[in-house]
This record gives sequence, C-alpha cells and structure tokens, in this order.
Amino acid sequence: MHGRFQFASFCRRGLRRATRGVLAAGFLLCLLGSVGWSQARPAGQSATKPILTAELPSINRGYEDIRFLFDLSKDQKGYETFKETLDAFIEGVEVDKPVGLRTYLEGGSLHTVASLPVRNEADFQKFLKNLWDLDVKSAPPPNAKLLPQVPRDVLAKTRSMKLEKDERILFGLSDGFVRFEQGFVHLG
Repeated sequence: MHGRFQFASFCRRGLRRATRGVLAAGFLLCLLGSVGWSQARPAGQSATKPILTAELPSINRGYEDIRFLFDLSKDQKGYETFKETLDAFIEGVEVDKPVGLRTYLEGGSLHTVASLPVRNEADFQKFLKNLWDLDVKSAPPPNAKLLPQVPRDVLAKTRSMKLEKDERILFGLSDGFVRFEQGFVHLG
C-alpha cells in the first residue's frame, strides 16, 4: 500500500512539473504575440539586440521533454506521430546541437529568427530541398529544374536583393529569409 502511495505521489509531481512546462510554453507564445511588446525601443537601445532569446540544448532534448507528456497520457503512438511530423521539417539539421530562437522589435513589429545547426553546405541543400517538398519554397530554388515554379515577383525580389550564395528568400507556405553561415541555418 505504501509503495502505491509513493508512486501516485511521484506521478502527481511529474504531472505538476509537466503542466508548469506547458503553461510556461503557452505563456511564452502569448507573450510573443502580445501587442505589449510592440512598444517603441528605448533611446540608445541597439536595433540588433533581441528582446527575447530562447535556447533548447538540442532537438533530441526537446523530444525527451515532450515524450514525458505523451508518456503521462500513455499515448506512445501519438508521440511517434508527433516526432515523425517534426522530423519531416528538420531533415539535414543536427539534432544533438543547440537550437536558438531570437525575437527582435523593429519598426513597431516583432521579427523572430530561428537558428538550427547544420553541419555543411550539403546538409543545407538537403534542408532546403526538404522544405521545398513541404511547400516552404525558396528562391533561388535548391535545384535549377525547380526555377519555373518560382513566381516572377519573387525572382525580381531576389535579383533586387542581390543575395549571397548561402542566402534565400522563403515563399509559399510562409514568407521569410534563410541564410547558412558558420554551421547554422538562420530562418526569419
């Protein structure tokens, strides 16, 4: 009887800890979308200084933390589906290195940049091709054969921006910018 009580107590503590984590994550998402963050920058504050920085030790560590919630609900199949879905978006990304997220206030609006570890140019190309297949298109495209699928206005924008070799404009599912430098892909 005493052992069952200890196990129940352990489960309640784990559930409380998981609930706090989910609530903290929800609070963070609400905060990112809050109009309160859209205030003017104080005098002297650098335009390049993020107002919010978050780092995950690794994607694998994030999976471990999320798995805890699925284990509490005894939904192993749900966890596998969740992980497979996320894995589809991060092909080419090193899952054992830190991942960063920075939010900047510029021109009265919020801009977020995610930094994902990618080992080399080949993995960067694999990442771009995978995003293309998931309808997050890039210009210039990861393969010259895909160029006819890039809209004319996006091509014109690409030419006017004079992108470097490791820079792309994102369009399709989401508009943005991507750059590969020093072992990281930066998406914004």
